[in-house]
Amino acid sequence: RDIPIVREKVEAVLRIAGFPPDSHSGKDLLGILETYPRDELFQIEVPDLAATAISIQRLQERRRTRLFLRPDIYGRFMSAVVFLPRDRYTTNVRLRIEDELRETFHAESIDYEARMTESALARLFFRIRLPKDADVTNVNSQELEKRLVRATRSWSEGITEVLRDSSPDEGCKELAELWAEAFPASYRVDYEVEDALEDIARFEKYSAA
Repeated sequence: RDIPIVREKVEAVLRIAGFPPDSHSGKDLLGILETYPRDELFQIEVPDLAATAISIQRLQERRRTRLFLRPDIYGRFMSAVVFLPRDRYTTNVRLRIEDELRETFHAESIDYEARMTESALARLFFRIRLPKDADVTNVNSQELEKRLVRATRSWSEGITEVLRDSSPDEGCKELAELWAEAFPASYRVDYEVEDALEDIARFEKYSAA
């Protein structure tokens, strides 16, 4: 709040939200703005900042993955802020998120910054360098967010999800309970959840024989 441009934006966001600065909600929102990526505070427009900050405030302590995108006005970069449950954050998860962003935006390069606090959520900030003359208007942010949810899901959640999608009946629940934690850590590093579905089918076939 000591930087004039940023201070004006912060005050504008508080006005839009309708929270008195000394109220609990006002202090909570101010805390979100104070820890927001500094470069973003300078570049983002007030309406977009207000919408994002208020959405983040509603997200607080909810164990879910959310994506917030902001294109650079010159078309050179795309900023992506990703919130995910803190206990799911690993280097492999971050790399899977990067892969999704790289493929979606045909990125030339991606820089990232991770922020961990006592909150239930971790925050990742990605600065994505776009190729020349990139067109990001056709990017479906909701579909991208769904892919990031899959990229950040736990192993047991993934097993349950793929089994439910492949055989939506009562038997999939029993299979999920049986196999969710059955695969060793070494397998989980080398293979995706979808690969495990084929192996589960093989094991079930052998056990039934």
